[in-house]
Amino acid sequence: MLWVRSDIEAEQIPVASPDLTATILQLPDRAVLIVSAYVVENSEEALISTIRLLRSLVADIQGRGGTRTDVLIMGDFNRHDQLWGGDQISPMRQGEADDLVDFMTEYSLHSLLPRGTKTWQLGDRETTIDLVLASTELAEEMVQCDHQAIETEFDISVPDQPVNERLLLKNAPWAEIRSRIATNLQVVPLGDSVQEQTDHLMTVVTKAVQELTPRAKPSPYAKRCGSPFSDKIPPLVRSDGSTTKDKVEQAKELLATFFPPLPVRIEDEGTQQQREPVHMPDLTLEEIEWKVFEAKPWKAPGEDGLPAMV
Repeated sequence: MLWVRSDIEAEQIPVASPDLTATILQLPDRAVLIVSAYVVENSEEALISTIRLLRSLVADIQGRGGTRTDVLIMGDFNRHDQLWGGDQISPMRQGEADDLVDFMTEYSLHSLLPRGTKTWQLGDRETTIDLVLASTELAEEMVQCDHQAIETEFDISVPDQPVNERLLLKNAPWAEIRSRIATNLQVVPLGDSVQEQTDHLMTVVTKAVQELTPRAKPSPYAKRCGSPFSDKIPPLVRSDGSTTKDKVEQAKELLATFFPPLPVRIEDEGTQQQREPVHMPDLTLEEIEWKVFEAKPWKAPGEDGLPAMV
């Protein structure tokens, strides 16, 4: 299982294994492939299958090109090696993780836990079977990597999305707002067009409401990103199988899909069969009266405390 902060753009990558979970984080300056893995103990086939899937995941994200790509693989590999377990690993166990070591060498992955760190303990027995593997550039940005449970921190920046203030309109001082609007509208220059007067009215009303209406205090339990799902579009898959990486590419893909270019040559459609026109009956006086009386009552200018608008 992987938990990702809701204000970070993430794409879950399907993996044909119940023991692997993968996602790609789209950060401002890079993409990060994160994989959570589990390998069954004493099963060579399970290790080979896991490494094959990991190799496919890493090769796929690195093959996308574009921005910098980092790799972070964490999990219980149930394998011993002096590379991460230290000199206390029995020579009899050495070699059982050779396939994993070859995979680390192939993609320049580094074990982030200090060599010899014990991640498993039962009574007097303890050993290292849980690993955190990271690509070179990401490993250089590591701040700390603790164990039991493993906690790894990296020095990467993620921009916070601002939280929009919410107006408490039910607590707004409407009498004071009306008074301020009426006062400010008295300085409307005569001779302006209807559009200019309308724009001025909207400016005055908006300013009075914004200045006099109290704001809601942010809840301590609210997400730091505000409403992250209101404008969040998941990564899109193009016709060639590649995936969009950011909002700009998503916008281009949506534009090309919904508004494809016109063909170079447009053939004449020729004579088409015409359908008979649909007869629309005339409106009756009774129908008009019914709609008029169904509408909301109209207020004369000034009844709601606001001056009339020409």
